[in-house]
Amino acid sequence: MEAPPGRSVTLAAGSPPARSREERRLLAWLLVRLGVATLVLLAATVLVTERYAFTRDVIFGLDVVLFGSSTIGLVGLVRGAKGSAELLLAVDLMVTTALLWLTGAAASPLTFLYGLLCVAGAMVGGPSTTLWVAGASVSLFLGLSWSVVAGVLPAPPDQQQAVAALSAVELATFTLSNVVGIGTVAALATNLAMRVETAGGQLADAERAVAELTRRNVDIVRSLASGLVTTDLAGRIESVNPAAAAMLQADESALLGQPIAELLPLEDAPSDRTEGLAQRPDGSTFAVGFRQGPLEDADGNVTGAVITFQDLTEVNRLKHAAAESRRLAELGKLAASLAHEIRNPLTSISGSVELVRDSPAIDASDQRLLGIVLRETERLNTLVATMLRVVRPSIPTPTPVDLVALCEEIVDVARVEAEELGMRIELVRPGTPEGAQVIVDADGDQLRQVLWNLLRNALQASGPSQCVEVRVEDDGNEVRLLVRDRGRGLSEEAQAHLFEMFYSGRSHGIGLGLALVRQIVTDHGGRISAGNVDDTEGGALFCVTLPKRRRASDASAAESQEPRAT
Repeated sequence: MEAPPGRSVTLAAGSPPARSREERRLLAWLLVRLGVATLVLLAATVLVTERYAFTRDVIFGLDVVLFGSSTIGLVGLVRGAKGSAELLLAVDLMVTTALLWLTGAAASPLTFLYGLLCVAGAMVGGPSTTLWVAGASVSLFLGLSWSVVAGVLPAPPDQQQAVAALSAVELATFTLSNVVGIGTVAALATNLAMRVETAGGQLADAERAVAELTRRNVDIVRSLASGLVTTDLAGRIESVNPAAAAMLQADESALLGQPIAELLPLEDAPSDRTEGLAQRPDGSTFAVGFRQGPLEDADGNVTGAVITFQDLTEVNRLKHAAAESRRLAELGKLAASLAHEIRNPLTSISGSVELVRDSPAIDASDQRLLGIVLRETERLNTLVATMLRVVRPSIPTPTPVDLVALCEEIVDVARVEAEELGMRIELVRPGTPEGAQVIVDADGDQLRQVLWNLLRNALQASGPSQCVEVRVEDDGNEVRLLVRDRGRGLSEEAQAHLFEMFYSGRSHGIGLGLALVRQIVTDHGGRISAGNVDDTEGGALFCVTLPKRRRASDASAAESQEPRAT
């Protein structure tokens, strides 16, 4: 993600430093070499006169070696070359020895450079490098001193007299003191290198621990299921975790720098958990529960705010469903009691009317009216029976049922009524040879009721010459029973309330058939859906999906239903 100017938004978990500790030390030594080379060059330019032209020319050459090797070392450092520190120290030893030869050999005032190289070896290589640099320094110094005194190596031509003026005692004193000095510096540098190495190991462990802790913190924030947002003191977003970006349906980079007040209802919100309506950048809204608090640094200074929030859309839906279930449960108890109380008087009324209608004293017109009363009484009795089945459904008794044969049976019965209305019913079997069975574990009587209700709804929604299609599909683990009509289709309101009790799209419907269908399908561990068909013929499609084998969880759920009041 891209941070606003001047602000750091994310931490790279466990990312290594730009350069290792050894590389930083080598870089420091290269800079020291360049500084020494520059000082030597200035000294040769200022102090060495024409009388010492040979010495000056050699010093210039040594400077070229120092500058050149330093440049090569920097290039190698950039490219990650290994072993360059040892090569540079070897070059430095040779250059230092040459400088001592130019400035008096054993009596040279520059012998301290060997000690400086021992320190450099400790800094860039550790104890082992320090030891071999010290040994090489002593060997080169003694070899140079002996070579000059023995005449093997002639003194610089412009300094013959300075070297010849030393007595044997002075030469021995200089040699001994320099060797002791180099050894002392080497011992101190070795001890220092060992301490630095120990401290460096502890520092490396601490850095790894910090990097691991940082990575773990980043992983925790990234893995949070709740949205997490931090803001500055001005209320602008500094960082967001993936869950927050997903809830707000926006890229993390697009949210950075945005005022948080435009997304979450934070105005006058208390510090404890608050619920409200959040607004996404695209303008859509969703229910949210959030908590905000101050964002403090290690010193306790408030640098902004930290907000955690959750999308409550599903929670609110479940709350609404639970409230609806409680309301329906109470309504079911009332309806069951009321239906039970209505049923007995209806039986008495029906019997009494039938006796009166059969009396010889009743003329034909009165008998016709009493017949209407009997039919309406029977319809009321059917309504009461349906209500009782809805509010107190029977537990399914699953047995192997051939769904194809069951559909053929119901379709044959319904086809008579359909043909009288000028409609057709077509049964489409699965892609198997005709007569093949599709066996499901289900209650056959209840499945007949499901298909009969769906067929009657489809016929009532269809017009003359239209076709109602019943289709059976088998995908191995589940079967689907589809009923399609070619009517006007379902409105948005109908799709939202289709399976609710007492909702009906027809003026003469009572709104219990589809509620009973959904109850039966649910008790069988299946699901039902309804929608419009998007093709030239249009119409509505009801789809019932059932498992072929009844699961233990479905059986236990059905058997654990609380008994309704009767």
